[in-house]
Amino acid sequence: MFDMYFKLQRISNNAFKEDIKKYLKNGTYFIDKSGTYMYLEEAKEKTIDNFSDTFEASRKAQFGDRLAFMKVKDGIEIKSDNKQFKGDCLLISSSNDEKKFFNFNDNIVLTKFNNRGKFETRVRNMQYFSKFFNVPELVEYKFEDMTIQEKCIKKNKNFNAEEVLIELLKQYKNYFIAIAENRDYEIETKVDYKKYVFDSTFSQNIYEAINNNIASARLKMHGDLWRSNIILDNDKMYMIDFEKSDTFSMTYDFFTFIFNEYVIKNDSQLLDNFFSGNFDEILTELFKTFNLKYESKFKKDYFLQYVLVFYFDRCKNTSIKFRIKKRHMIMKIFKRYDIELK
Repeated sequence: MFDMYFKLQRISNNAFKEDIKKYLKNGTYFIDKSGTYMYLEEAKEKTIDNFSDTFEASRKAQFGDRLAFMKVKDGIEIKSDNKQFKGDCLLISSSNDEKKFFNFNDNIVLTKFNNRGKFETRVRNMQYFSKFFNVPELVEYKFEDMTIQEKCIKKNKNFNAEEVLIELLKQYKNYFIAIAENRDYEIETKVDYKKYVFDSTFSQNIYEAINNNIASARLKMHGDLWRSNIILDNDKMYMIDFEKSDTFSMTYDFFTFIFNEYVIKNDSQLLDNFFSGNFDEILTELFKTFNLKYESKFKKDYFLQYVLVFYFDRCKNTSIKFRIKKRHMIMKIFKRYDIELK
């Protein structure tokens, strides 16, 4: 929580303002109570309309209402004659690697990177996934400035998680078919999950609880597929934010989506459906794409394998406090589905 506090406090310092003022319209900016975004007063309605349903829910899931006591200076003045972009909203990221600026009038979002490697990786990932999924139109990217401009698509608030997941799985089936035809994947018949153990307690206990090591296909996946990174626009579904894209198990994005519905929205329906077998048929079809068998009787092992990789990926290089929060969250899920650690 205090990491968030110091992040919000630095927004009002001069160095931060110098870094962002060339990408924001001149005027007085305000910060919402969840610490999610910084907006020009005239863009308040559009800002809330675009972000309130997802990012505020995420902040509350992590920090509850304890952000209320944080007295962040309001009314930040931005003034500059040198403009490279005319945004009216800044998404406040917990990472220093990038900043996102939104121009709601022209429906453009600009991402400014501080790391060239991450910038180049994002461009490659967007170009790669655009061959298989709907992604927002790439307006331009500038290597010298390390910026990407994309079309900003207004989010449809009628987000039915189960319907979205079913549509996603259909799209992933087509993706898997294309990848299988190109042989751009690898089969792991016996995964060395020991390599994901990085502490002597929690991750070790998850590793030891995996009773069945099940074969899976490994290929390029989104890596962070939750409701905030999916945009519904009329009859189309778009994916955004590919910074965590990497080679994962074929079920990684599926589990990330249903896992986050529970964590962010406190909605257990999708996890309940998985453990009750409601997704067995479609998962069987997906595994057949790679000539593999989905072992429905080993649901807990599939989930434990996912959690171990997720915990390693998100927590290995983080603080003890952050890890403890993740552990409590994971153990709550384990308890609900009678998953016991050794």
